[in-house]
Amino acid sequence: MKKIIVFFSVFFLITAIITGKKCREVIQKIDTISTENTTNILIKEATTEDKKKTGIKQLQKVRIVIMSNNYTSIYHSSLTLKGDNLKVYYGKNFAKQKGCKKVSLDGDSSYFKNSDVVKIYGKTGITIQGHNTENGSPVYMGELYLYREQSGMVVVNQVDMENYIAAVISSEIGEESSLEALKAQAVCARNFIMKSNALKYEKYKANADDSTDFQVYNRIKPGKNSKRAAEETKGVVMTYKNKLIKAYYFSTSCGYTTDYKIWGKEKMNYLKGENFTENSKRNVKNQWEFKKFIKKNVKGIESKYPFYRWRVYYTNEQLENSIYNTTGVNVGNISRIEVNERGAGGIASQITVYGDKRQIVMQNQNEIRKALCSCYGKIKLCDDTTRAGMTMLPSAFILLEKEKGGYTIYGGGFGHGSGMSQNGAMEMAKSGKNYKDILKSYYHGIEIKNAN
Repeated sequence: MKKIIVFFSVFFLITAIITGKKCREVIQKIDTISTENTTNILIKEATTEDKKKTGIKQLQKVRIVIMSNNYTSIYHSSLTLKGDNLKVYYGKNFAKQKGCKKVSLDGDSSYFKNSDVVKIYGKTGITIQGHNTENGSPVYMGELYLYREQSGMVVVNQVDMENYIAAVISSEIGEESSLEALKAQAVCARNFIMKSNALKYEKYKANADDSTDFQVYNRIKPGKNSKRAAEETKGVVMTYKNKLIKAYYFSTSCGYTTDYKIWGKEKMNYLKGENFTENSKRNVKNQWEFKKFIKKNVKGIESKYPFYRWRVYYTNEQLENSIYNTTGVNVGNISRIEVNERGAGGIASQITVYGDKRQIVMQNQNEIRKALCSCYGKIKLCDDTTRAGMTMLPSAFILLEKEKGGYTIYGGGFGHGSGMSQNGAMEMAKSGKNYKDILKSYYHGIEIKNAN
């Protein structure tokens, strides 16, 4: 009997040990699975959160249409390209290849025999002979794609993003500016091209052209400072509510910037009119206050710049002709011109021209600047220099005063006035502000971070 009891005791003990081991193994497996799932969930949540924060995809390359020397056309009748070691790819699917140091093409070139597109690559860059010679014919990095059209060849430069940014910095704000101002310009340029929607160049898969209609590119060769600013801000963009902003910028302010309303109905709450003068209580949307403001060289961060204040006299006849050329409306003899409304910063947002034949209302700052400008007038700047031959007023921050036989227009600033002032950025950089502080001074409620 004792033997039986001992046997069953040993049996139950061994079973308990085995069962316990298996239970522990099962529990361990469950714990492992649970841990793995939890880790996976956490990874997924972290990835989702990362995407939420930095889910904007960085462009690695951009494609830019290279316009003629005077920006009047996208077509080139003939081209001569130079480089240390060019490679010309032509034929169907670029199947053929030729190496050279110089190549000349026109619409009848044999390179276009089996295809209307030729690709040219230069390891150390490509120079377009006779193009932009006043600035030393800057080199184009990357590839040039030449599209044969009936009106001539269209040139598209495909280039790495940071090379593009460097060549915008040098052309837009200048190589000699303070580094933090150049970095602010770099971020603006990156945002601008990433938000660009050049539908008219869709056929060429291009993001923009190299003119002021987008942003000036490679008109002045980028130096070490422009390259450094591009590299040190590589991938950095501005966002508002996790979306890329439209980073408008311009040359010089009148002491104020204006808001998004000059661009239309799309709300861009990061673009607000801002005061960069010493007087914070002035209401420049009021006609009388604006008059006092614009006729004086009020102290501000840009008051030493020539376009901070300017004035010009035009005869009635000059204005009548300019209005007709810009709008197609013959107002006849002008009796008066009135600024009906002012927007943020005092910009003229609605102007009515009264003539003995017609009256016309203008609400677009671009149209106002073109219609009220004659190339025959001489614009006097606040440093007592003059500018002649301008085809649009420097800005729409203007006051019109009727005089015998015409009008004197008092104005301030150079450019549309919305977003970042380049000269203002340079002054802030000199005072010790870094590029992020500069950008946040002009674009409200933004985040500055890296794109993916």
